[in-house]
Amino acid sequence: MEEFFRGVMIEESAIYTLWGTKPVTVIIIDYYTDEEKDAFLNQMSEEELKTAVWSTDYCVGEKWEKWDKLRERFSINRYLLFKKPHSDPKLACLYFVDILQLAATLQEHYELFKRETGMDFDPIQVVLEMEKGSKFWNEVWDKSPSNTHLIGILFGFGLKNSFCYQWKWWPSVEFEKIANTLKQKSSSGRSQGGDATIDHLLIPSFASFFNEDEVIEQYNREREKIKKIYKGHDFLDVTLRKLTES
Repeated sequence: MEEFFRGVMIEESAIYTLWGTKPVTVIIIDYYTDEEKDAFLNQMSEEELKTAVWSTDYCVGEKWEKWDKLRERFSINRYLLFKKPHSDPKLACLYFVDILQLAATLQEHYELFKRETGMDFDPIQVVLEMEKGSKFWNEVWDKSPSNTHLIGILFGFGLKNSFCYQWKWWPSVEFEKIANTLKQKSSSGRSQGGDATIDHLLIPSFASFFNEDEVIEQYNREREKIKKIYKGHDFLDVTLRKLTES
């Protein structure tokens, strides 16, 4: 279980949903065989191989199946952790959700989500319907790229960054010249390489459009808090206690 949660929480930044203000983390997991992975590496150029960031493969998809058989032993009430299919049969989507953070985010941006989905909704109710699916979530997830800004908000990237990303990459004809002036940078600055550890914890990776970005500052504060929480303690024990707290 420790490798599974290290992959999910540290490598994929879901720890900011567990301890911080990130409402939702969605992880793309793969079921490629070793032969298919080797074939992908073999078709990469020498330059691509030199600049690639090599991270530990935590085999989250494979370990999810093992966790799925054990999770009934754990009472998890504050969070949702579930898998949904992907359009590519070799992939799947793993969702980790802080129920209250997500409901509060939907409440805060209620008018925006109502306008974009064309639906009145109860924030807490639609969150509780997330795993089984609903018309509301179909309107949110299935209309990308037109709803990219909504997804950015749900993922905790901030209202301004989410809209700027939408405006830059899918601008209206009238806005195209301005869109070309939008400069984005990676929030985390670099990719995580090697083993996923608390000592080398990165903040969530997203497109930031501001030199002084309050979302990055918030995640930097959360990172320091998380590192203090885990310092000197067993990673899996602390993680499971937080997951199952009343």
